[in-house]
Amino acid sequence: MPKRVTIALTSGLLASAALTGQAAAQAGGGFNYTFIEGGLASQEYNAGRKDQDLLGTQIAGSLALAPGLFAVADYEYLNDDLSTTSASIGPGAHLPAAAGLDFYATVTLEYLEYDWDDRNSEDDTGFGVTAGVRYALMQRTEINGEIEYVDVDEVTGDELLNLYATALYELAPRIEGVGELRINDVGEEDNLGALIGARYNF
Repeated sequence: MPKRVTIALTSGLLASAALTGQAAAQAGGGFNYTFIEGGLASQEYNAGRKDQDLLGTQIAGSLALAPGLFAVADYEYLNDDLSTTSASIGPGAHLPAAAGLDFYATVTLEYLEYDWDDRNSEDDTGFGVTAGVRYALMQRTEINGEIEYVDVDEVTGDELLNLYATALYELAPRIEGVGELRINDVGEEDNLGALIGARYNF
């Protein structure tokens, strides 16, 4: 995907989130931004004869810093014939648009490593920008939508534009089940991924 198109799309989403949040006049979203979650992740990787079905684990967390501000971090390791290691950390902001509706954005430092074997591996650092929305669908159910732009093209050969759709369901006080579908544009075409896990809210 051309770099100018992805940057313009991401910038437009961030601007839209900011304007909507300001117009909401401090409406309360009521979402928690201090949590840790983990789960089992899978990801397709389509690249000609090197097609892979990667499987592994991810752990992620968020820490509320001040009203409207938080920090995020995550680590993921996936493996088949190809193994991938990714990690990110950075600040974020959220803007309540209405009761049960939050827009948020993050800017992150990204690390990515692809390893086909001991003699054929690439790793580099770059940056990422994410924009998303959290919506309380029902009393115990939340859905999220997220778009992520990642620039670590020394490894991937191009910038990435990834999409995420997540559902959370409260299983017990402070504990939520997490299910996520992903579309990742690494490789020669869009690739599907998924995650199933749990979140603990502090």
